[in-house]
Amino acid sequence: PILGLHMIQNLLAALAACAGIGIPLAELLPHLGKLTGARRRLERRESGGLTVYDDCYNANPSSAEASVRVLSGLHGYGRRVLILGDMLELGETAAELHAQVGEAAGRAGLDLVVAVGDFAGDVARGVKTGGGKHGPQVVKIKSAEAACKRVPGLVERGDVVMVKASRGARLERLVDRLLDESLNAAAGR
Repeated sequence: PILGLHMIQNLLAALAACAGIGIPLAELLPHLGKLTGARRRLERRESGGLTVYDDCYNANPSSAEASVRVLSGLHGYGRRVLILGDMLELGETAAELHAQVGEAAGRAGLDLVVAVGDFAGDVARGVKTGGGKHGPQVVKIKSAEAACKRVPGLVERGDVVMVKASRGARLERLVDRLLDESLNAAAGR
């Protein structure tokens, strides 16, 4: 029930460790269907016809690209929207690493990428490089506060939205705002 090839790899490593210490796989396998993710780690949330995957507990280039792959594989929604906030503590290569994740998003067949934070320009540059003329629409927003005001007007009922960022980017506020706004819109308020 948990999304992403990266999570399957983690699960396989955990199963191998259990086997290594003598816990029989037959004892473990019946419980795999009951697995749940941790809060704000690819946590699926729905409200008013909007599906949001809250993955803003932590981010690095590898986990951000994994989130892009998960979003790319989700079908049956109006649009696939990536909201990518800053990945923190990357040092001198931060701008290039944000651009690389943007390139992956540009190639992923997404409809909209919203880049939030100090590295939004780098993400947008990468999206344009990766997606070319037919890549997703890109919106740059400077801060989480500004995103809370602007992004609810960019998403629509039926969209699936992935919010990925380092914890310090504080995009959990945006997740809550999106869900509240969607619920209010569905209720006609």
